[in-house]
This record gives sequence, structure tokens and C-alpha cells, in this order.
Amino acid sequence: MAGPLITPDLSRCEIGPEITVECQTNRLTLNAVTTLGEERLRSLAAAILVKLPHTPITAVGINHLHVFDARNEDEWHRVGDLLVPKDEIWSKAMIGRPGMALLRVEDFRPGPPPVRVWATIEPVRESHPPYRIAIHTNWHTDIPQNSSDNINPAEIATEFVATQWELSLDFARNLAKTLFGKVRATPASA
Repeated sequence: MAGPLITPDLSRCEIGPEITVECQTNRLTLNAVTTLGEERLRSLAAAILVKLPHTPITAVGINHLHVFDARNEDEWHRVGDLLVPKDEIWSKAMIGRPGMALLRVEDFRPGPPPVRVWATIEPVRESHPPYRIAIHTNWHTDIPQNSSDNINPAEIATEFVATQWELSLDFARNLAKTLFGKVRATPASA
């Protein structure tokens, strides 16, 4: 565990072995290293927002990163082949075996609250097995600055975290389940 870092532009500390708090001049980032810290992380986010109601907040994002082991190298390649088919375009335009390096898909859900969702899928590049796929999701909302009902941005952010946390986590889990279900239903290449 590293000690805290405090500078005019950046402060960073660790809370136990699993949570990191980083505060920049325009951003607060809370990170749980493992899923064991997720509930503590959600409670910490809510507590910070309640204690700092006058802090200017323009947006809130709930991010999840899940790394999955493919069963073997073939399954690892099938993820990219399914999401970025190579036959029609990439194999004709590139030399060798083109592969998916990064795929990002965006969705907008009008809400309330309005949520912009980004899902990013990429292979984890390691020189040896296991073969891994990373799925990163960002569940994001912009915070209105002059709400007509006099609710301050910290209250809106707190409500967003409280109501959207499980939805964002379920989305991330279902995306992975759908992706790997489809990949595992696809026959291995000959």
C-alpha cells in the first residue's frame, strides 16, 4: 500500500487494500480493485456526495471493468471474429491475419435519467495463456446545472449512483453473458 499523494492538482490515497480515491481539480475518481470492494465503493461515493453538496458536478459515470478468460486461443479469436467480421473487408484490405484491437459501441437511453452507455471490448494482450477479453462499460449522465426544481447537482449525482448502480452492473454482466454465449455457440474454425 502506497502512502497518500497530495499536490495542488492531484490528491490520491488508498482506503484499505481495495479502494483508491483520486481527486483532481476537475474530477473525482473512486476505484475498487476487486468486486469485494464494490459495495464499499458505492457507499463511499454516496457519502462524499452528501458531505460536499456545493461542489460543482457536471457529470457522473459508473464504470465497470470485467476481464474474462477465454477457454482457449480459438475462442479468444472468435470474440473478435464475431464482433468485427474479417472476411468481407479486413482480410481483403490487410496483409496477414487482421484482428480486433478495440471495439467501442455507444447507446443512449432517454431516461429519466438520460444515460449514455459506452461498452468497450478488447483482447488482453499477453505473451502467454490464459487468453483474456476485457469488457469495460461506462454508464454516464450529464448533470443539469440550473434545475428548475432547485435540486442541487450533488443530490442529482447521489440519486444517479443510488438508482443506476445495479442497472449498470447488470448491463455489464449481461453484455458479457450474451457475448460469450454467442461465441460459445459458434463452431470452432477448422
